[in-house]
Amino acid sequence: MDIYMITAILILIISVIFLLVAILTTSLVLRKKHLIRDHVSLTLVAGIIMPLFELALFGAGTYAFMMVVSGKWKIPLIAAIFLMVYCIISIVNLLFLKNLFTNIDRILELNKKEAEYHTIMIDNISHEIRNPMNTIVGMTEIIKKDPSISASQSENIDNLSNATFALLGVVNNIMDYTKIQCDKLDIIPTEYATDDLLNILIEKAEYSNKEANVDFVYEISPDIPKRLKGDDVRIIQVIYSLLSNSFRFTHVGIVAMKVTSQMINNDTTILKFDIEDSGEGIPPEDAKSAYELFDNSFQRGDNEKATRLSLYIIKTIIEKMNGTISFRSAMGSGTVFSVSIPQNIEDPNPIGTFTATKENSSFKFIAPMAKILVVDDSMVNLFVAKELLSNYDIEVTTATSGAESIKLVKENSFDMVFMDYLMPQMDGREALNRIRSLGDEYYKGLPIIALTAKNSPGGERVYIDEGFDGYLAKPLDVHELERSLLKFLPAEYINRIVDENDTCNANNIEDKPWYKRLCSVLTDFEVKKGLEYCEYDYSAYINLLRVISTESSNQGSRIKSYAEAEDIENYRVAVHSLRNVASSAGDMKLSFICSEHENAAKNYDINYIKNHVNTLLSEYEVFRFKIDTALQRENEIMNKK
Repeated sequence: MDIYMITAILILIISVIFLLVAILTTSLVLRKKHLIRDHVSLTLVAGIIMPLFELALFGAGTYAFMMVVSGKWKIPLIAAIFLMVYCIISIVNLLFLKNLFTNIDRILELNKKEAEYHTIMIDNISHEIRNPMNTIVGMTEIIKKDPSISASQSENIDNLSNATFALLGVVNNIMDYTKIQCDKLDIIPTEYATDDLLNILIEKAEYSNKEANVDFVYEISPDIPKRLKGDDVRIIQVIYSLLSNSFRFTHVGIVAMKVTSQMINNDTTILKFDIEDSGEGIPPEDAKSAYELFDNSFQRGDNEKATRLSLYIIKTIIEKMNGTISFRSAMGSGTVFSVSIPQNIEDPNPIGTFTATKENSSFKFIAPMAKILVVDDSMVNLFVAKELLSNYDIEVTTATSGAESIKLVKENSFDMVFMDYLMPQMDGREALNRIRSLGDEYYKGLPIIALTAKNSPGGERVYIDEGFDGYLAKPLDVHELERSLLKFLPAEYINRIVDENDTCNANNIEDKPWYKRLCSVLTDFEVKKGLEYCEYDYSAYINLLRVISTESSNQGSRIKSYAEAEDIENYRVAVHSLRNVASSAGDMKLSFICSEHENAAKNYDINYIKNHVNTLLSEYEVFRFKIDTALQRENEIMNKK
């Protein structure tokens, strides 16, 4: 065997080794591709490129062996030695790459554990902050009920309460940010009723609107499917956050929410939200960095910083749900945020015309027949809860432990139980299960609401899955407390309190916020005169506008056709009818024009009618446009009455 054959055999052996190394390297890269995606480096890139060279060398070496065996080539031994050296380098590269991946895995695991410890620490800090905040919020609500405090003291208490809730918002943002950094932000899809989600959003938006000169309006597409599947808790969180920001930066004008859907296929739809405000707007130079977390230059307006952390969280949550968010804005003209989130369709039937239901505390009430048990291991929290519930004339019993609560439930007949979730010895979940297992139907149906200072990612759903009927977060929100009372107490226990300050007449009508809103839209109308026809009843006037909008939709075309046909008698009847309609709404300008045309018809002045009918019709269209605009803006307010 000559030297060339020995060289050929060595080349073949080295080529096979190249093939094995390429296969092992490729297998390793495929198994660790998530590390390459998240931790790209030149070494890792080389780990992908080198197998390609090794495969090429395998092919070249095999071909060279065949050429030598056939006697066509003569390759010197030094070539085989060079290939052997490169083969050793390839093996070393494989071992290095494997070790690198092992170290990255170890680092990631350590980071994961550290992040989990960090999450637990933040969660515990949040819990500890919420308990004293519950005391602050509760005590401020109690003090506000004291009739002896002055106006300035009441204002200071309101500022204290607002600051506390602002701090609570910061705590919640920090919790969500921490979960995002630790990849612990859960998206939990469940089936839900679309109208329930919309009702909650509208109710929360109403409650957030603290400005008398800002209107909240909404437009809901009737084509949205009745039941969807997705994380409704997170949807409410992000849309409500956008609404809250809009209210924060809008001092005069409107905040509007438009909800539509776009069918993708029989199983999926895109739920779309457009949140529009007439506030300060976002400067063009800051628009590109709106969602960036650490750009401190971003502002909405000249003197107030936006909640950048919340925008970052909103965008992250929406993207976690495979959705998108965008906005357009102009300084001084407001901002429009558009959110699209895919949802699975559970019931494709449309919701139809949507009207918000009022399972909320939009009215004052008392419930003197109700008996409620409050369970908490903190005496301060018990005092706060008892004082808050006493505002509704409710008989309140307190317990400081789960065991005591079970004893009291056995001995009394309560209508509701507010149960602290975290308590020593026996926590709220164990107490709940023991009450439910007592056997009687009363114990199984008794509404038990979890009280918790723990910020749960699944919201109410987590506690309902554990058997609770609902939950209230600490610090207690009076609005949410009232929602629970109205939801779970028997309807016959609720005694509505009529507020005499809500009545209005010719003397105080101009002080009403809704009157100012109507005047801002119905310009050139004598709104007060229109209200006089309705005895200054806001709801009656809105209903009148609705009837006008519906019944007079074809009035213009009839008037035009009568004029063109010179049907003077029907023309006179039509403009007479329109004059009465305009007068009842308070549009005296249109009423006067109609009166002129009515007189012309009586005198058979066809030239006047034909020369001026377009002016009448133009004014009529303006009339209808203003009414339709007012109705759209007042749609939600109408539901309150």
